[in-house]
Amino acid sequence: MSRPLTPQVFRKVCGELDVDWVLKCLRHAVKLFGKGKVTSNIIMGMGETDENILEGVEALAKIGVVAGLRALRVNDTNRGPLTEALGHLVPVTEERMLRLAQAQKEILERYGLTTLTFETMCFSCTCCDIVPFRDI
Repeated sequence: MSRPLTPQVFRKVCGELDVDWVLKCLRHAVKLFGKGKVTSNIIMGMGETDENILEGVEALAKIGVVAGLRALRVNDTNRGPLTEALGHLVPVTEERMLRLAQAQKEILERYGLTTLTFETMCFSCTCCDIVPFRDI
């Protein structure tokens, strides 16, 4: 199965966390709660490509998980450690967020998923992110 992040980026930001274990847990959560009732964030702005992001969205959609696309938020507290781990960080543009949200919506539709099945947290709030089916 494809992985939501490149192994290099995942290792840098998630340390010793095992991506295969995370995916196993997400598959189990879908068995417990149902398709379209489980979400997992994909944070963008850490050196990945749009293709990496969309491969992650699709990999999660295939197992019934709806990805939440979140732009990396850099501040005075985390800037140093993030730059040390990832190098120079390029902020996520509004255009990139819109382009990825539209592509995400198409992927979710292909797998019979929507953000509208969530009644709490980010998909419901829509304050920080662009949410397919709610904002576009």
